Amino acid sequence: MAELERILGVMEQINREMRIVVHKAGPDLNGRIVTLRQEFSTETGNLIGCMPGDERLRYRPDLFAEFQHRLDGVRTRLTSHQARWSLHAINTQRDDYVHSAEAVHSSIADYLDWAKGALSSH
Repeated sequence: MAELERILGVMEQINREMRIVVHKAGPDLNGRIVTLRQEFSTETGNLIGCMPGDERLRYRPDLFAEFQHRLDGVRTRLTSHQARWSLHAINTQRDDYVHSAEAVHSSIADYLDWAKGALSSH
C-alpha cells in the first residue's frame, strides 16, 4: 500500500472514532476529543507532506490541485468548528455541538472517500 493510502486510512480511522466519541459526554471523553483533534492534525500534516512525492499526483497537476483544494476546504471547516467548540462550549451546548461535529466529520468522510477513489482510478 502506498504511503498516501496509509495516511488516508489513519485519517479515516481517527474520523470514525471522533464520530463515536462526540456522541458521548464526560470529562474523559472530552479529553479524548482533544487528543483525536491533535492526531487528525498530525495526519493532515503528514498527508500534505506526502502528496508532492506521490507519482499519481506529481504527474497529474490537475489531480494534485484538486487534492489540495478539497483538503483546504475540509481544513477550513474543521478549523472553524474547533475554534467554535471549546471544551466548555461542548459541555454546555451538547446538542448543538453534536450536530456541528457530525456535519464536519461527514465532510471529512466525503473527502477521504473521494481521495481514495481518485487515487484508485489513477
